[in-house]
Amino acid sequence: MQLFVERAWLTAPSFKLNTKTADPVAEICHRLDGIPLALELAAARLAHFTVHELADGLGDALTLLRQRGRGRLDRQQTIAATLGWSHGLLEVEEQMIFRRLAVFAGGFDLDAATSVCNRPGPVVIDLVSRLVDKSLVHADMAESQTRYRLLEVVRQYAETRLGEAAEVAVCRKRHMEWYAGAAAAHDPDRGEVVVGEPSDWFDIEQDNLRAALAMALATDPTTAQQLATSCWRFWVNRGLISEGARWLTLALNAAPDRSALRARALAAMAVMHIRQADATELTAIGEEIVDLLNEHGEPSERAHGYHQRALLTFMAGDWRLAQSQGDEALRVSAGFPGVAASAQHFAGVLALARGEGDLARPRFDAALQALQQVPDDAAPFFVAMSLGWAVDERRDPPLPFAEETVLFGRRVGAQQAAGHLRLAIALSERLAGNIDAASMLIDDAYARFRRVDDRYGEAYALSQHGHVLRWVGQYEEADGYLQRSESLRRDLRDKRALALALAGRALNAASAGAPDQARTLGREALAIMEESSDTTGVSVISVDLAVAEFLLTDLPATLIWLDRTLARFPIPGAHRSLGWLHLLRAHVLRQLGDIDGSMKSADAAHATFTRLGERRGLIAVQRICKGGLPTFSV
Repeated sequence: MQLFVERAWLTAPSFKLNTKTADPVAEICHRLDGIPLALELAAARLAHFTVHELADGLGDALTLLRQRGRGRLDRQQTIAATLGWSHGLLEVEEQMIFRRLAVFAGGFDLDAATSVCNRPGPVVIDLVSRLVDKSLVHADMAESQTRYRLLEVVRQYAETRLGEAAEVAVCRKRHMEWYAGAAAAHDPDRGEVVVGEPSDWFDIEQDNLRAALAMALATDPTTAQQLATSCWRFWVNRGLISEGARWLTLALNAAPDRSALRARALAAMAVMHIRQADATELTAIGEEIVDLLNEHGEPSERAHGYHQRALLTFMAGDWRLAQSQGDEALRVSAGFPGVAASAQHFAGVLALARGEGDLARPRFDAALQALQQVPDDAAPFFVAMSLGWAVDERRDPPLPFAEETVLFGRRVGAQQAAGHLRLAIALSERLAGNIDAASMLIDDAYARFRRVDDRYGEAYALSQHGHVLRWVGQYEEADGYLQRSESLRRDLRDKRALALALAGRALNAASAGAPDQARTLGREALAIMEESSDTTGVSVISVDLAVAEFLLTDLPATLIWLDRTLARFPIPGAHRSLGWLHLLRAHVLRQLGDIDGSMKSADAAHATFTRLGERRGLIAVQRICKGGLPTFSV
């Protein structure tokens, strides 16, 4: 009774519980079995009825249903009867809006309601407000924009009415079309000059997007492909790898027509494959992208298709073919400085991966020169990527540190590209021992990202600054930069980037001799990757955990993490680490007294470096094998 009275006061402030109203109120509560939803719906009607009229009208509805069912009403029947009675009191236009709102999943705003209900905005606003007053629609005003929803039992009732009106198909079609358009408008890859991260809109509308995708797959495969392509960055960012891969696969299979849109969807699918540690399809996807863009793309996009193919071949681990394809991409990019800048950047990263720092810098310089020809307002063209792995060859044995994602999964514009290029050059300077030059380049990149409010770029630059400081033993200062990067990445809700920031802090703590902090941070990073089904990310963090244990001089723990990691190979984009991991394992086994196992690991390292053409790796193998795998110190 208290709940009914509280709701009654909200609806009709003049209502009072007294000797005249107590009996009908008790009757209402008794008839509704104290069910909160039913009581709220009934109380909302006190704006138009006295409590006596309410008890009589509600009693008639329940009595009719009880006669039909020949027995006492259960909870579901009571709610249904109350909803039916409340619905019967609605005006015709209110009933129409009410049933059409049933197609929304998880809530809606007024713009979406206006489109789905197919009525003028002011009319929808008025009618939805009336439904809120009658407790059939709930309004959440906690955020800056009011969001509306139907309780699930109410939505199901409205859906039944929608079916009776034969409006299900048309309303679901409007819902699908509105969300396809809204997703495209919120897509971070929609062509803005400065490319940002997926907005919170995708989080809020997840259920509606799923409903729209399901409808599109059943009725309009092209729209399904468009919608999935608009959402893929959100799925990757939030760690929804399995879900994103499933929707993209369904959309690609449902719409096999050859188009530039399909090329975009394939590129998104390639990133999903990489995160799931599946390199088997990457080369074929690259070839299909080239064919599709040659048939349907603009001239610059055709050139970009060749560039994408080389990148995917590199991620698949065939570096020699990637080099050849990269050279072809450079040839076809003549006349398209944006594509040329991105292709030269990739060529520099590939040279660094092979240990050819002397060849990498001219490539990066060529990329900067090409970038100068691209206007600041050009559409995104530059594929953001990094070497990902920094091998510290000053140590014996050399240690591979997983510092960053290799292929970020985004194309950025000229101003952001300038920042990414400077970070690539900074890494080459650090590996060459030029720490001051590396730090200045990172500061420059950070300032450029900050000017255009690229928080992802800012976090990347802060992380690299932290790793430079770790490199030279300034552990306290390094942790400060890495913590700032972690904070930004938490705000961005990018699961992989956050895990890498935590892993960076774990490596720094291990370098500083803080085992508890190192292991706690490392395990948190690993848990994030596992939760996201980011199989490649799990392997990347496992590498850092192995290196951390080695720095902490726990050789058995190092071996456990090494074996776990090596068992997962091949890992897209991580091929560079494989030889160095085998080399580290050879050292650990030697230290533990397993000479045969040590030699086998050294042989595996040599085979990997030979296949990839990594010159410095081969030199390292020859150096440590000279004299039969001598013992090294950390």
